[in-house]
Amino acid sequence: MILNKQVTNKQQKNNKVSLSFSKINSSILKNKSYLNPSLSIKILSQEFNLSEGYLSQLINKNTDSNFNDYINSLRIEESKGMLNNSDYNNYTIVAIGLESGFNSKSSFYTAFKKFTGKTPMEYKKGVRNP
Repeated sequence: MILNKQVTNKQQKNNKVSLSFSKINSSILKNKSYLNPSLSIKILSQEFNLSEGYLSQLINKNTDSNFNDYINSLRIEESKGMLNNSDYNNYTIVAIGLESGFNSKSSFYTAFKKFTGKTPMEYKKGVRNP
């Protein structure tokens, strides 16, 4: 009987953790917070009134990645959308990276290659000339 109660408490705690992350994730997506190149775990923890450690745990547990990878994955999705969109034909690859929230060409290229296995130019050519 005690074991069942412990399991139930653990499930409730896990559900609460997932719900907390879900609210945080929804807010980040809705407000496009990831587009801010100065975004940090400190800024987010203050915004959500959580400790940096707890916020980091929430992200790690719910995304299987750390804070930087989580934010960079959102930025990469944003940049992929721009690279796919002909409205951004006049933008340089670097400009798209900066518009997506990266603060340098090198951080953009490194993250893009990590998440897609391609450089931004290779990706753009692949989508434009399938």
